[in-house]
Amino acid sequence: MTEGTRYLVQRRAFAYLCYMLICASLIRSCASCNPLPHPQATNTQPQVASYNPGRLCENAWQSDVHHENDKINHFTVDLTEGCFGGYVHFPKTWTGQWWTQPADPNVSDYWVAYWFSGGQPDGPYTVNHGGALRYTSNEVRLQGHGKIMFYTNTKGNDVAPVRAPQGREEAVPKTSTDSKDAFPNSSKEFVVKIDSCTRVGAEIDCGALATNRTDIPVYMVLRGGHSTDDLGYLVTISDWLNMIFSDGQDRANLLPDTPTRFTFTIRDPHPDVKLVNIQIKIRWKDKYVDLAYPKVPVQ
Repeated sequence: MTEGTRYLVQRRAFAYLCYMLICASLIRSCASCNPLPHPQATNTQPQVASYNPGRLCENAWQSDVHHENDKINHFTVDLTEGCFGGYVHFPKTWTGQWWTQPADPNVSDYWVAYWFSGGQPDGPYTVNHGGALRYTSNEVRLQGHGKIMFYTNTKGNDVAPVRAPQGREEAVPKTSTDSKDAFPNSSKEFVVKIDSCTRVGAEIDCGALATNRTDIPVYMVLRGGHSTDDLGYLVTISDWLNMIFSDGQDRANLLPDTPTRFTFTIRDPHPDVKLVNIQIKIRWKDKYVDLAYPKVPVQ
């Protein structure tokens, strides 16, 4: 190795050593003046070390809270940590959406988890989780810390309970049908009939036909409803995902005199149900119409 080559190698080695020393100094300087935050500093989730998503309390079968026949618009429930308690039964007057909020003034360590009948444990949620929930069942088990208040903001929910319809046959327009098992509902412009409701696990799947009686195509939109079974349980029928035409949409352009099939699901997990009283809402042209179908048999 010549003298010139040796000098070049030494120069490059010295420059590399200086570069590494400068980088190390910068790293130490940044770490001391602007440390990274601890992961817990940004954690906004509740401290729920005692939450058990699949555990029932020992008294869960003897500690149900019954409000199904009460004429109320709110009630409170004490939450239990570490396990889900007995079923909380909601008033039959509460249909669609209801709300929750902590019932105690101290909410710093409040949390709640829900386990609806026929569903999976859901949560836990803090005080700021939103509070607006919709029925997936008429019963729910709770787990959490503190006390929760359930309430509805729908006018009339504290006036009278909703009971299974009795003698509602007269509310259904008298319409001829080619099947003894079909329950038609009609006007001069349309007829909508439910031709079957079948138990499938924790749900009841119903099939229906809609026919446009006018001489022009008309858009019909499905807008949900509710069902009250012969055991007195009321279940909301959602208008999204659970109520659809055969193409997967919640609306269809019905051609004149062309029966068009749609289906809807009633999430009623009670296996002993034999009859359901159904009310569904549709939009026909520029108005909403409620259709009633009493005592539909469940196969």
